[in-house]
Parts: sequence; C-alpha cells; structure tokens
Amino acid sequence: MALEAFLTDCYAGGRNESFFIGPSPVGVWRDYDLAGAYSTGLVDMPLIDFENPRPSLDVEDYLGHVAGYALVEFAHPDDTRFPVFAVSRGGRGLIFPLKGTAYATAAEIRVAHDLGCQIKIRWGVIYPWRQLPGDTLVDGVPTTRLFGPFVKAARALRTEQEKFEGKDSPEALAAKLYANGVYGKVCQSLRPKNVFDTRQVSSVRLKPSPITNPAIGAYVTGFIRAILAEILNRIPRDCTVLSVTTDGFLCDLAEEDMATFLDGPLCRRFQALCDEIVPGSKMLEIKHEVAQVVCMKTRGQLTGLAFEVPEVEPDEAGTRKKLPKEKIVLAKAGVQVMVEASNDLDGEAYKRLQNEKMLNLYLDRRPGKKILLKQFPAIRDQWEKGIDLFKFEKRLVLSLEPDLKRAPCTPRMIEVASRQRAHISLDTRPWATVEEFDSARATLDAWRRKRCLKTMADWQSLDEAIALNLIRSRLRTEGKATLNVREGMPASDLLRRAFLRAYAHEALGLTKTYSYPALARWLTDLGYPTKVSEPRSAKSQKVVLGCVPRTEDVMALFERLQAEFPGAELEGLLAGL
Repeated sequence: MALEAFLTDCYAGGRNESFFIGPSPVGVWRDYDLAGAYSTGLVDMPLIDFENPRPSLDVEDYLGHVAGYALVEFAHPDDTRFPVFAVSRGGRGLIFPLKGTAYATAAEIRVAHDLGCQIKIRWGVIYPWRQLPGDTLVDGVPTTRLFGPFVKAARALRTEQEKFEGKDSPEALAAKLYANGVYGKVCQSLRPKNVFDTRQVSSVRLKPSPITNPAIGAYVTGFIRAILAEILNRIPRDCTVLSVTTDGFLCDLAEEDMATFLDGPLCRRFQALCDEIVPGSKMLEIKHEVAQVVCMKTRGQLTGLAFEVPEVEPDEAGTRKKLPKEKIVLAKAGVQVMVEASNDLDGEAYKRLQNEKMLNLYLDRRPGKKILLKQFPAIRDQWEKGIDLFKFEKRLVLSLEPDLKRAPCTPRMIEVASRQRAHISLDTRPWATVEEFDSARATLDAWRRKRCLKTMADWQSLDEAIALNLIRSRLRTEGKATLNVREGMPASDLLRRAFLRAYAHEALGLTKTYSYPALARWLTDLGYPTKVSEPRSAKSQKVVLGCVPRTEDVMALFERLQAEFPGAELEGLLAGL
C-alpha cells in the first residue's frame, strides 16, 4: 500500500502552460501535436515485474529505459527556458519552477539530467522489466510490450476507417477512442473521485477499473511530459514558443527545421514507436497554421489573423483534404460561446464565428463582467427532482486574465491584426520556486477584481503589486522587517519612506545636509509629496533594508536620491535582483 501511494504521487496530468500573454507578432505560427501521444506512450512499456521492486538513490539508475519513480530535489540552471519537473498546486494545476521538490519518473529525470539540472533522489524505486520465455532483449529491454497488440489493432482500425469513412466519421473517432480509452481506464480513480449512483441515490466513490495501475499511469504521463520538455528545450532561443497543451505546442519554427531538433534520446524512442505502430509515420504533425495567435491564458488561445484558405483539388476518393492553413487556432479556456449560425454551416466555419466572438470578449473585457452559460442539470437533480433534460441558464464572471504559471516579462503593445487594436503582450520566464508563483497568483487574484491586464499602465500596476508581495513574503520568511503598503500609492512611495528612515538615523552613509523641513520641501518639489512631520517621525522608526522593488518609478526616484547624496549606499534599500 505504501508503494501504491508513492506511485500515485508520481502520477500527474499533462503539461499545460502559456509561455506568452496577449497577441503574438504576425508571422507563421504552427500547432504541433505528438502523434497518438498517450496510446503510443502505452506501447513504450514492457511488462513490469511488480514482485521485485528495487529502491535506489542513484540518479544514474534512472537514465535508461526503466520504470523508475522518485521524489527528487532539483535545481535547474538559471537560464533554463522550460524546466522539466512538475509541482502540483492543487486546483491551479502543475507549475514548472527552476528549483524545488517533485515526484518524478525516470524519463523526466533523464531529460533534466541532460539539461544540466542538479538532482538529488530523496527516495525512489525501480521496477525491473519482466522477460517472458523466448522474449528477446534490445539494449536490455524486452521487445514484448504490454499494450502493443491492442494499440496497434486500434490504430490499424482507425486508419482503415479514416480511409473509407473519413477522418471525422463516427467510425474513425470511435477507433481513436478505443486506444485513448485504455489509457483512461489505467488512470481511473487513481485519486478519490465521487460520482452520483442512481441505484443508491447518493454520491459514491468511483471505483478503480480492472486495469487501474498507478505505475503505468505515472509512467505514460511522465514519458509524454518528458518528450515535450526535451523538444521545447532544443528549440533555438531565437524562436518563440507560445504555449503547450498536453501533447502539443504552438511555435514559429518551420516543419523542416523542427525535424532537425527531434534527435534527443526520448524523441528517437518515440519515433521508433511511431514507426512500429504505423510504418513511415512522423512523431509530430501540424494541426493548425495561422498568422497571429492571441494568447489569453492556459488552454486559451485565439486566432488574431488567419491565412487565406488555398484551393485544394479533391483526392481520389472525391473528398477535399483539409489543410493546416484552413484550421484556425481556437481554445476558449472553458468559456462557452454561443453564436447564431445556419444548420448547414460546417464545423470550421462555425469555429471562425466563435473565434470572432471570443476576440470581442477578450478585447472588451472588464473586471466583474459576466457571461451567459447554458448547461444541462446534474444527474442528481435529474434523478431526485425529476428535472427534464434541458439546458438552463446562469451567469458567471468572465475570467480571461493570465494565470501566471510563469513570470511575465518584456512588456510591449502589439496590435491584433484583424482588429487594428493594440493590446499588451508579454513573454514569460519560469518562476524560481513555487512559493514565488503562490505569492504572485495571490496578488493577481486580488488585483484583477478591479483591473484587467490590457495596457502598459495595467502592467505597471500589476508588476509593482507582484514585486511588492514577493519581497514582503521573502522578508517575512527570513524574519526581517518590512514596510506597510499604502493602498493606491506607487512603489516609489516605499523608497521615499525607507529613505526618510535611513536619513533620520544617518544610516547607509547618509549625513543630515538638509533640515527636516527642507528635506520635506525638496522631496515635494521633486514630485514626491512629503509632510514636514514625516522626516522627524522617521527617527523613531526602524531602518528597513532590501524592501523596495526595482520598478521603473522606483529607479527614477533612486537616481535622484543617489545624485543628491553621492556618498550614500542607497542600494541597500532596494531588493536584490
């Protein structure tokens, strides 16, 4: 039971992050998907010998093709673009910080090790592969695969149905569901989940399926996250990755160039599996291609500018092949969009109508704005209250602000090309720790009640609030004093007050060259209103160091103070870089 609980802790969902905020530059943005990600991941696993687990604290033991699971302490190099290890923050999803502690699989440990990450195994276990009589070994790994025959049969059925019935036919979609459904059953009820039982007329705990297994579930999800991390970190730094969603990502790297970066050990392993399941297939395929993407948040991307749809001749079966340029990027972040359309409108045309409405919602959003949601009543209400199966309406607050899974940086205004409207855009970098994320997210949750992140002024306000909270949290953790934040005051007011305390105590090399009234008048004339009583009362207050964020307005005042008092060491008032 202890090992089962540990393996369940090593199980986590897909990698979902937005690496960019706002409208992207106009270019060519491609949506790459791993081919049959989770069903292919199942085929990577031979039979596991559950009877002979082997504990190991040696990182080297986890670098091969093994079923390894570990609790790790990690520290990525500071310049790592896309950290590997996932740390769960409950309802806020998975965060990928530069350092911390995480439950991980062998595949993730391998990728992080290749990136130069410092890894310490606090506790881990490796299960050997089980070799059947007559089974051959390739590099020490049995060729018999637990889910191989089923996944190959399901993929062959899907290929056959797509050929004769069409890619979006019910038959082809059902065949796709067969393979993905096996993965779903492997992970069913790994963590507690209640469902309504109509027989007992009460909520009951969903039972595991006959094939539920935390070792298999953790192995597959970890394998897919690791492959994505390997690919993302091999993409050149002069290319931009906008987002990653479970088994795909949006970036501006051309397909022929992308192929040159799929040479990592896990990519080679995944490509070999693709060739085994469907000979000649590629591990990455382009699903969409657009000229501009508007990134709202995780699982929230819109098309700011689509390409003109090229004319394509019908194939031998008389059907016209859909091209990536024809399919726009539309991920609505859970927002339900209702548009009026004729019944004969095809799915892609309907998506474009939804995209236009989502663009309106995003660009015109305001704090507290509510949208209409239509949904069916819960099964419990249908059963207990006899409610008919019809959709009822309710209003929910629209939430399209970024979720800050990564730290925003480099703000600039970019125009949404199809609307000629400018909106703030930001790159992002990984948080150093999950504690930094927690602080920033708490700040955002309070800040967005009154504002939306749409302009440079909005960003300056949010950036200051985040920086202040991060500094205050760090100082409190270290047991050091902080300054209270006055509502509605800029961050430069913190520097003004911290300076007054240092001046009154003649700390940091300051000498009293001004009388208190003269100092108050000088600061007021500079544009920083100061009461005559403030410098005098500062004498009775403690000097607080390292408490002021290095924002733009703070540094403007800092330079004036440093010029007026050149012998002082005022750097001590600012927080570290």
